[in-house]
Amino acid sequence: MKMPKRAIQHISETASFKIFSKCIPNNWIIREVTERDYGIDCYVELVDKRNCLTGHLISFQLKSQAEIKWSKKQANKYNFPAIDIGTVNYWYFFAVPVFICLVDIEISKVYFLPVRTFVRRNFEQFVNQDKLLFTFHKQLELSNDDGIPALLVSYFKDLKTNAFERNAITFITHYEQYQEFIESNIGRDCFMGVETDRILYLKHMYNNMGFLCNHLDLGWNIDQIAIFEKKSQEIFGTYYRIYEQQMSEIATLLAEKLQPILRSLKDVICEQEAGYWLRINNDLFNHMFNMRLGD
Repeated sequence: MKMPKRAIQHISETASFKIFSKCIPNNWIIREVTERDYGIDCYVELVDKRNCLTGHLISFQLKSQAEIKWSKKQANKYNFPAIDIGTVNYWYFFAVPVFICLVDIEISKVYFLPVRTFVRRNFEQFVNQDKLLFTFHKQLELSNDDGIPALLVSYFKDLKTNAFERNAITFITHYEQYQEFIESNIGRDCFMGVETDRILYLKHMYNNMGFLCNHLDLGWNIDQIAIFEKKSQEIFGTYYRIYEQQMSEIATLLAEKLQPILRSLKDVICEQEAGYWLRINNDLFNHMFNMRLGD
């Protein structure tokens, strides 16, 4: 008796979704979508350690291979067959960050790739080709112990892409003023109070540099300004919010961050994302490209 036969593709899709689901923490919520033809297979809503919903969503497109053949010549990379640029456009401009997950069905492992980050680093191919080849890295494995933390880092960086651009431009265009402000606020009379306008500028610079250090993985080990203010008032009294001694301490710590931030920004703008910045902000690219580090 002849009966319907299930397609191999459907079997692979089911297998890949089961393997993917096992990688997701049990308290997170997987929301499947019924219309998969547009490039999104499911959404995952993040839930914190107290099992409270966060409202943060990650969208996933699942791809599968019976067995992934990693390239030893390319340091454990795998080039997935090129995807139509219309789909890539959809992912790139999608309101919720999109990740492609590549499932190795043979060994039940999952590897992830943040679409927006990849596109920005391969922007010339993105704007000039009808299809885009996505390269997976073996170390970005969702199914190992470091997978979820690495996924979260990628997700929140993606979420803050626009904020990163704003902060990067602010830092670069104000770099000389930051240097002058820091130099002029180190070593002043320690018992003198600090005027409000200088405190406001300090907080602006502190927030700008703190965001960039965190986003660029440079480490931000400077206490909150409120802690310096409390210490300052314990020493000198409450007439001023902060006094010159602690102002000098903060300025000294910020001075150590200026060059590392600038170097990292130059690497991002002129190397990692050169094609992107050349197109969206050519003046900024040229400014950073011609800047001599250490100036």
